[in-house]
Amino acid sequence: MTEVPYTIGFLGGFRDYRHNSDFIDNALDYYCGRHARLRVLVSPTTEGETRLATRILAARRSRPEIEVVSVIATAHLRSYERSGTSSTVTHRNRIIAASDHYVVLNETSCGGYTEQLYNLFVEQCDLILYNCVQDAKKDRLLSHVRQFSVPVPIAFLPKFTAAATDIEKVLDASLNFIRSNDFRVPAEKLPQVFLCSWTSQPGQERYAHISSLDDVAAVFRLDDKNIQLKVFAYALAVHANFWADPECCDADSVHVLYRLFCRQLDRIALARASGQPSERFELFDFDRQLKDIYRQSRVAVRP
Repeated sequence: MTEVPYTIGFLGGFRDYRHNSDFIDNALDYYCGRHARLRVLVSPTTEGETRLATRILAARRSRPEIEVVSVIATAHLRSYERSGTSSTVTHRNRIIAASDHYVVLNETSCGGYTEQLYNLFVEQCDLILYNCVQDAKKDRLLSHVRQFSVPVPIAFLPKFTAAATDIEKVLDASLNFIRSNDFRVPAEKLPQVFLCSWTSQPGQERYAHISSLDDVAAVFRLDDKNIQLKVFAYALAVHANFWADPECCDADSVHVLYRLFCRQLDRIALARASGQPSERFELFDFDRQLKDIYRQSRVAVRP
């Protein structure tokens, strides 16, 4: 499987170029030394963000293994496709051209674009490095992340490391996230912090029998690190309504659903590792998945 990159998102830009250059260099050195692949997301929109992106691309001269992804608006794409005459447009176009990839967000308004930008960084980043220049209680990014209820680590200038997220908090946040989204979680919108914690780890691929509330309770008594199975068991219990019908699931079908859940997470991780858009499907669409399983089984036994 392709090595999954550790993804850092830089937001907030900076004004004091010389002071912040050290911060950028130290951060890149630190994470390059700890990960086989490092991917960096930048958004060269404002003057400060453009300075930041320029510094990261300059630093890549001595660290060519770093992958840079520029996040731009459709207006920037139009200027990139039809080169403008202003120095700002020309400079931004150089940044986009020098990036390994670029992602285009379809803005409908300034506020709408900002919200989409924050969502993308939450969905794609293992860590956000943020230059917060406002009151943290009023800061738009921090308010958005709190509302999003995703425990994405955020480090603030001049620090570039964030405390590790507690496993128990990740589990609670996972269950809150799927509840708040009415158990409709598109693959392409799954936040990176959840993808990493839900994806199979060595020794955690085992399957526990799940067909009742007692089985779900037994799963939740397992090792706290096995978040993947707990998230699946919780979603299945709500979907199958174990409270009303305690013995409603066919064990073989549930086992197939769990293995499918594991494979789907692996496919999302593989797509992100390769920089390609994820397939479009919903992780907890058990009705559709069961229909597909039933149809495939009928085809398999057909003479």
